[in-house]
Amino acid sequence: MAVEIVLTSEVKTLIFYIFRSKDIDIYSVMSKDFDIYSYRSKDFDIYSSRSKDFDIYSFRSKDFEICSDRSKDFDIYSVMSKDFDIYNVRSKNFEIYSFRSKDFDVYSFRSKDIDIYSFRSKDFDIYSFRSQQEKSLFLVTGQSSNTSIRERRVSVRSKDFDIYSFRSKNFDIYSFRSKDLDIYSFRSKEFDIYSFRSKDFDTYRFRSKDFDIYSFRSKDFDIYSFRSKDFNII
Repeated sequence: MAVEIVLTSEVKTLIFYIFRSKDIDIYSVMSKDFDIYSYRSKDFDIYSSRSKDFDIYSFRSKDFEICSDRSKDFDIYSVMSKDFDIYNVRSKNFEIYSFRSKDFDVYSFRSKDIDIYSFRSKDFDIYSFRSQQEKSLFLVTGQSSNTSIRERRVSVRSKDFDIYSFRSKNFDIYSFRSKDLDIYSFRSKEFDIYSFRSKDFDTYRFRSKDFDIYSFRSKDFDIYSFRSKDFNII
């Protein structure tokens, strides 16, 4: 059964359309300012709304769902299913993108000031950060397919300083460099190395199960030390 209703006033005219059956339902509203449409069945549903300010669209079924929202300020788009999900937001100031599945996830954020990217899977992760201050960060956490080594890399670079970090089950490395000072560190199950340098003094240290070395240098004096299980030198 279908029914059409027309409402008219001095201001506006609305047209309603309704159709119902055992299989499908259709609903529609029309005017000069906006339109609404709805379709429903046992297999899928459709919804649509349009106006001068925004547009909305939706599709739903047992397998997936699609939604879209558009306006003068931003756009939103999403897809949802049993296998994956997609989400996207766009505006004049920023953009967001997201993808998720059983195997991997992807996330992205972009604006005039910063950019963020993320990738995650069962084997490895990637993270990236960038800003307008010329600073960037890059991170990788992963597991090799043929070994059980877990690795993590972090890198931060700017016009003022650089930072680097690497971590695994066997050893760790850390480095900091700037115009005023440098710091370096290496650690493993067998030995450790530490170094600090500045315009005023320098320090160096080496440690292992067999011997230790320590060094300190400045414009006023120097210190050197060597220690082992057999003898010591200072």
